[in-house]
Amino acid sequence: MTMKVEVYKFTSASERWLFTSAGCDQVYLGETYRAVPIGRDKIEMTENVHKSPLAISAPRDNDLVSCYCGVDRPESTVVLTIFEIDGGGIGSMIWKGRVASVNLTGSKAKVTLESIFTSIGRPGLRAVYQLSCRHALYKTSADGTKGCRLLPDSYVVNANVTDYDGQTLTVSGLGGYADGWFTAGYLVQAGIRYRMILSHIGDQIGIDRVLAHTGAIKIYPGCNHLMTDCKNKFDNLDNFGGFPWIPGQTPFEGLGSLGVSGRAL
Repeated sequence: MTMKVEVYKFTSASERWLFTSAGCDQVYLGETYRAVPIGRDKIEMTENVHKSPLAISAPRDNDLVSCYCGVDRPESTVVLTIFEIDGGGIGSMIWKGRVASVNLTGSKAKVTLESIFTSIGRPGLRAVYQLSCRHALYKTSADGTKGCRLLPDSYVVNANVTDYDGQTLTVSGLGGYADGWFTAGYLVQAGIRYRMILSHIGDQIGIDRVLAHTGAIKIYPGCNHLMTDCKNKFDNLDNFGGFPWIPGQTPFEGLGSLGVSGRAL
């Protein structure tokens, strides 16, 4: 009887980590899975086994764990597919999900995953009645008819990180842009490192988390989601998603705030 073993395929948009819990390396569908100390909890037998969460245990110095604990965390969702294979190269998928968190305890790490089936799309909130624009900057609906509809490449600026100090970058190539032009925008380095821009003053850029690399970046201006930016900065007023003429006072503030006396009713 051929003994079956498990292989673990972690993948992101730009990286992959291939492991097996077997005693030696395994080859499956042309890919080599490296034998490492790794294991998983039992898959819970719930009313829907496909939606059960899963926990993976591994050493602290595991390649995947090290990525999550370092400066360059995976920029996109990391998906795990577990296959059960036999010595003849025949296998089947037994579980698939995405990494939700990585926690360290001493020399060990616990990787918590949620089933891929939990990501099935569900209806969310519809248009929100608010003063500011409800659209995500540069976001367009699937049919191309709704949303902000701005094309990021039309506004990209090629710049260069010359120095970094924690979450503050010194960037060359921003001359001519007013302070705050890039605030609430984002930058991309090497096509894989994404950072949100929290502040922009002169050649100083504040970002949401550390970027410990110098070199070329692409930087995209931000938007304050007010009608003024939509009109004056992006000339995109036709796609503004806010309601700037909502009354500033409501009946909940009392009749006096509306300039109406009780007797008038």
